[in-house]
Parts: sequence; C-alpha cells; structure tokens
Amino acid sequence: MEVILAQGDEKTGKTELCKKIVKLLTFYNFIAIEEEETNSFGDFLGIYEHKDCKTIIIINSGSDDNDIIKLFEGFYKKHTSKSVCDILISAIRPKSVNRNLNKYIKDIYKDDFEAEEYIVDLDAEKMKKEKEELDFCEFIDKILKERGTEILKKIKKELKCKIEFDCEPKYEK
Repeated sequence: MEVILAQGDEKTGKTELCKKIVKLLTFYNFIAIEEEETNSFGDFLGIYEHKDCKTIIIINSGSDDNDIIKLFEGFYKKHTSKSVCDILISAIRPKSVNRNLNKYIKDIYKDDFEAEEYIVDLDAEKMKKEKEELDFCEFIDKILKERGTEILKKIKKELKCKIEFDCEPKYEK
C-alpha cells in the first residue's frame, strides 16, 4: 500500500487538496464507492475504485481532533476488512503541532504499511505562498501542479492495469 499524507496545520489546504485529488481521480475513471462528510467544515472520507483496474484508494481529509480520527479509523477498518486498500491519502497534523494527532493517524494504517510515507508538507508550501501572494485557490492549484505528477506516479505504481497519465494532472476547477 502506498501512503500519501497532506500534512499541515489548521487552514493550510489539506481538505481542498484532497477534494482536488478526488476530481483528478474522477477524471482518470475512478468511481466513488462511498463518501461521507465528517464535519461542518467540509472534511470527508471516501473510497474510490478504478472502473477497469479495481485499484482501491481511500481518502481522509480530516485530522483536527480525536473524534474525526475515530471516524477515519472506523471507515478504514470497515473497508480494508472487505478489500485491500492500494493507496491511502490522508490529511495529517505535523508532529511539531500535535504529536498525538499525528501518531493516531499513523496508528490506523501502520499494520498495513511498511515503507516511507510520501508527505506533501502544506505548512512549508504556505510559507512560499506568502511571498508569492497567491489566493487560496491559486495556492492549491499550484501545489497540485507542482506535486500532482509525483502523486500520480505513486497512484500509477499501485494500479492493477495500465493507464496512461498525462505529465500534467488535468482536472476541472
């Protein structure tokens, strides 16, 4: 299983990045098996399957508190008991912000994963953004443009059939 973590403090774009990744997956023929909103801030859980390959991706955009993490844990266990998760994409708080929340997220998937996680550090990217004066949507688009190819490579590595991804990720705004 590949693990991609959108790491950042509050309001750094973790949820928006996850939503844009869902749009990207939809463009590449992934279908939502189940999606649920986890709070009033737009955080969500979703499981997606490629219509031809049957590759499974679970996405969690919430990492704010124990309640949201428990929802993620239940969702993850429910779906990994039925089928293998090929790719997990999750929001996560940095250790420096909240060591416990960071650990709780990682504890959920640690038994299914032995390699190194791929981390998109939104806090570091936000510092760059402040110098460039981008609005929030431009910032998320920039992250996806800069990091989208790397994310697609991680997804492609786990696909169970051959799909050609364009170099530049395509999605609708």
